[in-house]
Amino acid sequence: MSLQSTFEGVDFAERQRELTFTKLTHTWFKGETNCFNMEKFINTHKGAHKMIEDTGYNGGMGMDEATKIQQFKSGIKVDAGLKTALTSADLTKYSTFTAISTYLPAEVEHKQLYRTQLKQSNFGQLSKVRGGRHHQKSLMENAYLLNNMVENNLEN
Repeated sequence: MSLQSTFEGVDFAERQRELTFTKLTHTWFKGETNCFNMEKFINTHKGAHKMIEDTGYNGGMGMDEATKIQQFKSGIKVDAGLKTALTSADLTKYSTFTAISTYLPAEVEHKQLYRTQLKQSNFGQLSKVRGGRHHQKSLMENAYLLNNMVENNLEN
């Protein structure tokens, strides 16, 4: 009986719930990398929401939508460059976890496309005229820095 209560009882459910909340608190999105991307971040949250619901939290209802969204947003760090997208999102339109988790990957993809286009733009032509490869790299870096400054000013 003791083993059954340990692995299936209230104590087990409470331990699982605490571990899941800890996992949510310590899972961050700092931008797309080879090892961790927005899709994995969202799937981690979805799995945690299911686990919390399965442990009987909130009368078996799981976390409410506002808490899910709050946990999700707090896991997105400034390095990801999505604070503008988060603050400008229409809260009535994105009032569910599903809606916000559909909106943000599109923003991440848009940001990646912008960076790709920036790299492929006419900076190569300009470098031939004004000093070669080193000048091309510094122009791209300046454009990237300028874009980040604009995003940061919009966030403040």
